[in-house]
Amino acid sequence: MIEKAEENEKSRASSGGSFEFRTANAATIFDYLTNAFMQDYMTKSLARSDSGWRSLGDVAKDLHMSTSVVYAKKRNQLSPPVGELVERGFVEKRFFHRERGRGGEVMRFRLACENEVVKEFVENRIRGNSNQMLHSSKPRIETIDSDKLVKAKERKLDKLRIAVLPFANISPDPKDEYFADGLTDELISTFSKISQLKVISRTSVMRYKQTVKSLSEIASELNLNAALEGSVRKMGDELRITAQLIDVQNDEQLWSDDYDRKFENVFSLQKEIALKVADSLKVSILDKEMGEMGKRPTLNLDAYVLYVKGRSFKHIQSLDSFTKTIEYCKLAIDMDPNYAQAYAELALNYALMGYYELLPSNEVFPRATELAQKAIQLDNTIAESHVALGLTLYMHMWKFKEAEKEYRLALDLNPNLVDAHLFLSFALSEAKRFNEARPEIKRALELDPLSEWTCSFAAAMYFADGQYANAIELFKDVLELVPNSALAHDMLGCIYVEKGMYKEAISEIRKSRELGRGIDSLSDLAHAYAKMGMIDEVRNILDDLLRRSERGERVEVAVASTHLNLGDFDDALEWLEKAYKSRNGRILSVNSDHSFDDIRGDPRFQAFLKKIGF
Repeated sequence: MIEKAEENEKSRASSGGSFEFRTANAATIFDYLTNAFMQDYMTKSLARSDSGWRSLGDVAKDLHMSTSVVYAKKRNQLSPPVGELVERGFVEKRFFHRERGRGGEVMRFRLACENEVVKEFVENRIRGNSNQMLHSSKPRIETIDSDKLVKAKERKLDKLRIAVLPFANISPDPKDEYFADGLTDELISTFSKISQLKVISRTSVMRYKQTVKSLSEIASELNLNAALEGSVRKMGDELRITAQLIDVQNDEQLWSDDYDRKFENVFSLQKEIALKVADSLKVSILDKEMGEMGKRPTLNLDAYVLYVKGRSFKHIQSLDSFTKTIEYCKLAIDMDPNYAQAYAELALNYALMGYYELLPSNEVFPRATELAQKAIQLDNTIAESHVALGLTLYMHMWKFKEAEKEYRLALDLNPNLVDAHLFLSFALSEAKRFNEARPEIKRALELDPLSEWTCSFAAAMYFADGQYANAIELFKDVLELVPNSALAHDMLGCIYVEKGMYKEAISEIRKSRELGRGIDSLSDLAHAYAKMGMIDEVRNILDDLLRRSERGERVEVAVASTHLNLGDFDDALEWLEKAYKSRNGRILSVNSDHSFDDIRGDPRFQAFLKKIGF
């Protein structure tokens, strides 16, 4: 039967007719792989043998298909539509080794270009004969001319990158400023649930609060295509909100409206604005996304006000701001013990304090775990609670696979959540899965381009990946944003060490010390001194670190690194064991830290990495 069907298909294709598929999904995937091959072969100028390879993940993501359509229920099997294409010789599969997928390899698919039927079909398409049709016994699906496809994507992409600029507070009471900021934040959060939008993060947009810059300047700096701006007037329980959506590329107003609402309707109003924006941008909203938008998180409006006030400190990453957010969220939970979002925010703040080592990790991470689990129990669709849980699993429990699962779940719920992209990229880069980490860091930079934290995080990953030029450029961008960034000066020094620019390295690291950079900069300075042959200075730093250890400071990894700079491998391994026993979170960086490169080939060090979980 299959042979007969193939003969029929060959006769139809050779006459410029059509293929017959069993399902519409098979036809859609075939058409996608056709366009993928043509894009690689014609646009990227790849060799024929290298063109068109796509993973099942690519297929699902690019076609917005459910993973159940492209993945089989059992491992080592193919789903029906993919299996049909491979079985009938229209698509071929191949394992790409040395890539970090399941079992260290990735299975990809592409058109079977040596199949005469497929070959002739593609050649006709390349020559411009795009009138052929792919269809099944159900719906009829047209193939898309490649030029039209590119133009259609460009038109669609014109309006996918959007920023919600800080709403102006025009309320009689200046104390209502928090609500204008809160509405900005809530709209960002609502838009972020729409997978087809790239929504600039709060950290980057709040830099433009009370700015004198024009909209065109802001659009240029954020690389925007559209911007939502507006104002809020709050008088008691009455709200008046004005909003307008601007196509910044063409300086054209796409939509505007005024809303007079009761304060109790603020949640449905956020959804209403999001739907208007999505409609204006011609963006589709998935059913699950629609269900999450405008969902009322609490019935207690006083609790909501406290939650919003707490989140107003979110863009300031300091012990004081984290503490204030925690205080407000605790008050919100006192008013509504089932307020899942408040629990999630609490969990994330405790986890971040542990990550930044602002408070003892053995105190804050268990608390973060408890709160994240409570939030998930109340509502498992809040992405921030999964990030918090992932961070505690990674940094405190060293359960790397479970942490990665939580980060990916968070991104399924909110594809625009910067923290999830950052911490996932961190986990992947520490495991040296750089091919997987790069897209995550790229997306984070797209969403949060003006954040010291995001740019520093990305630059550090590029450094671990050996992309020194990119890392230097990003750290210099950080210093333009925050000239006194101790982290940026320290990390620039580390990069200069690897490039053999030792004098410049020492200058940068010393500058970071002057700006208050802690233990890390001491061990980094020792590494730079060692490269310069300044052994006495290295020994002085070691003595300083040992004194700090006697005072109870967590310096085990720094001591191990400094011993390595003196060539003392045995002492370095002894201190790494101490770090392991004390659950020092800094130990998780040794797998990618260049200061441990000298010992990396030692079987004892490899056994140690394996014990940690790498």
